[in-house]
Amino acid sequence: DTENVVFDLVFLDIQMPMGNGVEVGKYIRNHKKDNVTQIVYVTAFDGYEQKLFQNRPMDFLKKPFEEDSIVKIIEKYIELYKNIGQKFEFTYQREKLEILFKDIFYFSSTDKKVAVITKEQTYYFYGKLNDIKDKISYTFQIIHKSYIVNRFHVKRYNYTNVIMTNDVSLPISQSYRKDIRKLISSKNDSGKEFFS
Repeated sequence: DTENVVFDLVFLDIQMPMGNGVEVGKYIRNHKKDNVTQIVYVTAFDGYEQKLFQNRPMDFLKKPFEEDSIVKIIEKYIELYKNIGQKFEFTYQREKLEILFKDIFYFSSTDKKVAVITKEQTYYFYGKLNDIKDKISYTFQIIHKSYIVNRFHVKRYNYTNVIMTNDVSLPISQSYRKDIRKLISSKNDSGKEFFS
């Protein structure tokens, strides 16, 4: 039953004999609710960037490409996922908890309390975001003094905010917009902006 199969990494051509990669990406993200499988889009055409980015691709390959380009993408994937089993440890209601990084949508902070938002539940512990920056994996991005998001759970980047896969909108502070723009631009070989 292919419906329940989860792939680690898929390469999707924009134009395929039986449909197109944009629709397949939408199916993976929206129908299967799969935010773990990483998508790499392959295309010879420009102008798809905004449509493609809505499906949260890891990278893009522009045709024609060399074999070395595929190797670099696979190496990038390995780098991203080498800590996939890593857990975030904290104390919640006097109990020590461990949550896989991949299950955390984002961290938020108010006063001296940090919230850990997952699909199932929100946990709280006393501390500051600055205290956890060095404890989290490469897949997290600071977007605001009060928010650190898991990039694998970002549905869309806008200029002033991000939309998470749980449909929560979080602000990007002005001081971090340049970092976010650089992050998004690095995913796009054509150099076009993805911000809507």
